[in-house]
Amino acid sequence: MSSASVYDPRPGRALVTEDHPRGGHLNAYGRTKAAGEALALAAGAVVLRPRAVYGPGDTQLLPRLLSRVRAGTLLLPLAHTAARIAEALAAGDPALSRYAVDQLAHPVVLDLARARSQGGIPRRTLADYLKLRDQ
Repeated sequence: MSSASVYDPRPGRALVTEDHPRGGHLNAYGRTKAAGEALALAAGAVVLRPRAVYGPGDTQLLPRLLSRVRAGTLLLPLAHTAARIAEALAAGDPALSRYAVDQLAHPVVLDLARARSQGGIPRRTLADYLKLRDQ
């Protein structure tokens, strides 16, 4: 299991295929996922690259962003600069990171055509998962 964080965030991401450029990672997470993925692919493995996985039990992405929005301290037009400063000042994990801002602020559509052509069909939709969350 890899991550869409291996894809380069700089080129357009309106529809990202498996051939989208990789690199330009925003943090160590993307770099280590890319390195692990290279090893897995070299060994003949199949690699999946989900993006911004969240839901019940998520302690990272959504809770951090929601707390900033609720506190009125996350204004998206200024968020990238704020994240860069937070990363520079943080001794450990920053409260806000460029990675988190990227996940929230930039829509990315991952192309499922290849998976579907090989019989991969999602069992649930986003609406299904949102209903589960609200229960």
